[in-house]
Amino acid sequence: MDLNTRLLWASVDFLTIDRIQILKTAFGDLRTAWEQFSPESFLNAGISARSLESLVKKRKNVSFENIQKSYEKSGAQLLFCEDEIFPRALQEISDAPVFLFAKGNLLPSDGLSLAVVGTRKPSSSGIQVVQDFVPELVQAGFTIVSGMASGIDAEAHKIAIQSGGRTIAFWGTGIDVIYPSVHRALAESIEAHGVLFSEFPLGSGPESFHFPRRNRLISGFAQGVLVVEGNEKSGSIITAHEALSQGKDVFAVPGNIRIKTTEGPNRLIQKGEAKLVMTPSDILEEYQISQKTAPVQHFVLENTVEKKIWEALQNEATPFDEILKRTGLSPAEISSSLMMLTLRGGVQDEGNSCFRRVF
Repeated sequence: MDLNTRLLWASVDFLTIDRIQILKTAFGDLRTAWEQFSPESFLNAGISARSLESLVKKRKNVSFENIQKSYEKSGAQLLFCEDEIFPRALQEISDAPVFLFAKGNLLPSDGLSLAVVGTRKPSSSGIQVVQDFVPELVQAGFTIVSGMASGIDAEAHKIAIQSGGRTIAFWGTGIDVIYPSVHRALAESIEAHGVLFSEFPLGSGPESFHFPRRNRLISGFAQGVLVVEGNEKSGSIITAHEALSQGKDVFAVPGNIRIKTTEGPNRLIQKGEAKLVMTPSDILEEYQISQKTAPVQHFVLENTVEKKIWEALQNEATPFDEILKRTGLSPAEISSSLMMLTLRGGVQDEGNSCFRRVF
């Protein structure tokens, strides 16, 4: 299918695997189906009246010129479910996505992956679990998958990158809408060290119904799901249940029974839906993977701004104002670059606006 046809169909968020077959049978191909659209012809083809009503409304708002401009500006690639490079794991789930907008590069090694999910408001213990588990999982060869939400998700992505690994994020918005907006630097870092995926049309905002729908892709892509924290009705528990329905492994870290955010994983364990894990080795044993030696980290400064900041930093805590004085850079330039250097594991945020080199 040509790119223009892909963009048009992706913009209305209508196609499913079943509907593709219906339209191909009736019209021959999806381009012809779009061009020859009429309510009568689609009803005759076998599209339900309710689905047709939604499509008619969405088509009225389609401006191909605007779609094309948004697509070019996004820098994304639009994958179709029949493409060879479309993630095979997602082709195999029952409600497989038809289109995926992608930024970054998918590698064969991403076939070994584990989702790490949890609450947006984690406890210090939950954060520590991520910091303990993810580096060992990365060293064992796992790509870390999550949803780039605040809290556990974001921490999993960050620690994966800092540990020299790869990470993949599935968004609940369009690929051109960063949510939450404070994760712009994190999104850039994930793109450089993995892939950003979204099945939603360009420009789609953070609608509440997007996130449960997105969760099936997180679990569908990964071999298993590790639930760190989350209440019983949280997105992390929805992801765990999606994993169970897909025949995937579910792991859960037990927590204090008096804390709301540990109800979810505790219940999963209680019901026998998840394997209780206390160390990364518990997960590695499940996949018969032996612990690997940590890879050698090669830290590279990517531009002149980073080089100036690196030269200004010491191995001891250096105040932001001192970095400003030594480099002559603007506060915005320093803040942005410090964020990237921290995400890549070269700089440590010491608190109180002080930073130091890690090595």
